[in-house]
Amino acid sequence: MVGDIFDLGFHANRRNLSLLEEFLRQRAKTERTGRLGAVLIFGLLLSVMLLLIAAVTALLVVAWRALRH
Repeated sequence: MVGDIFDLGFHANRRNLSLLEEFLRQRAKTERTGRLGAVLIFGLLLSVMLLLIAAVTALLVVAWRALRH
């Protein structure tokens, strides 16, 4: 009887450990995906900002040259 109780507890703990490991694997995968998305969005916003700065600078140069002549 003691062996059966031990066996029942042992199998329940193994099942809980398997569930916990799967949960942690899924969580790590989600965190990596979230970080990658954040990096991509940041890169996209930075690129757009640099393009806008370049466009404004080009317009200012063209306007300056037009006013000087």
